[in-house]
Amino acid sequence: MLAALPALHLELRPVFSIGHSQPTRMDAILSGSLPVGLSLDARKRILNLCETTLAHDGSWSRGPDARLALLRECDRTARRILVRNPMDGFAWLAIGDVAFQSGRADAMFAALGQSRAVAPGELWIASRRVRIGEQMLGWMDGEARAGHEADLLVVAQTPRGAWSLAHRYVSEPEFRERLVALVETLPQDDQIRFLRNVQRQSRAARGRS
Repeated sequence: MLAALPALHLELRPVFSIGHSQPTRMDAILSGSLPVGLSLDARKRILNLCETTLAHDGSWSRGPDARLALLRECDRTARRILVRNPMDGFAWLAIGDVAFQSGRADAMFAALGQSRAVAPGELWIASRRVRIGEQMLGWMDGEARAGHEADLLVVAQTPRGAWSLAHRYVSEPEFRERLVALVETLPQDDQIRFLRNVQRQSRAARGRS
């Protein structure tokens, strides 16, 4: 294990050298030469770089052409990862995110479906799919909606995910009916945990008002 650390450091060094400011991240992506490492950690870091850069308002600062170039390069980077790692659920998610931000709903649903197929139970990926899917409910067909609900179930069955959904239950009344129907399908222990989280967050919300 320790012998592998120098190699991992060398692999991650180009990623760390990019910096943390929005301009330097944009420059790195627009250069067309993002380093795609072999390790899971290196791949995750470079995909996170794309995700956070695209989500930042500053991604529009250089105009629509540069924004489109960012989207293209992030899509290309994710596809480069998939050439060697076709089971990388985060890379499929990144392609779906680019399609979402490009207004290509069919491509988005297809990529999210691939992400779900290869990484159905990874909470951190399922949570990101839920975040995108919640903004596209009106465009979902039966298959996409079933997949979205499967992701919600993954989120609901973990302590952190259940807490997050309980927060949404308290803060978003329009979400409650769908969430209750979903929670009713969970094992009893998960239902009880969700109910307790709702009670705690309701008390906290009343205390802030």
